[in-house]
Amino acid sequence: RIYCFVCRLFGHGSGALCADLAWTKSGLQQWARMKGKDGKLIKHFQSTAHISANERLQTFKKEDSHVDIQLDKERIYVNHHRQELFKLNRYIILSLLDATKFLARQSLSVRAEIESEANFNQIVSLLRRHNNAIYKWYNATSARSYQVGYLKTYSYHTTYLNATLPTFSVGHLFK
Repeated sequence: RIYCFVCRLFGHGSGALCADLAWTKSGLQQWARMKGKDGKLIKHFQSTAHISANERLQTFKKEDSHVDIQLDKERIYVNHHRQELFKLNRYIILSLLDATKFLARQSLSVRAEIESEANFNQIVSLLRRHNNAIYKWYNATSARSYQVGYLKTYSYHTTYLNATLPTFSVGHLFK
């Protein structure tokens, strides 16, 4: 049997009077007439009952409309702060990806022998000087729960040595 999830959960309310009970109560069994331009699926998805149930689902998904969040001022603040931090992090990641794409298009290396002279770090420092949001993000350690430096020399050498030492040792034994 086939049921409509949206209509079954959110089918009660305005626009539900003309709903087909087969999608919510008894279920559909005939697969032959489901597909196609005049199929039951297309007709159901275009029906006013399904559209209004889908609107109620979208309203339910919004966290701002939940009653417990609306009543608690602290949760409103925390939720708003989390959304702002999410937007900032998205902007920062897109900016860093743009810098990486620029280096790739110009066929420039990301790393350098001296970390402060690396092309990626130079672009990030240029972005920091001209973009206040990136400057604040870069200097705010409270926004990050941990510090990671993937471009640091010791990080690269540790990864490289871990990958090559086992093969070097085995090869050295057989020589």
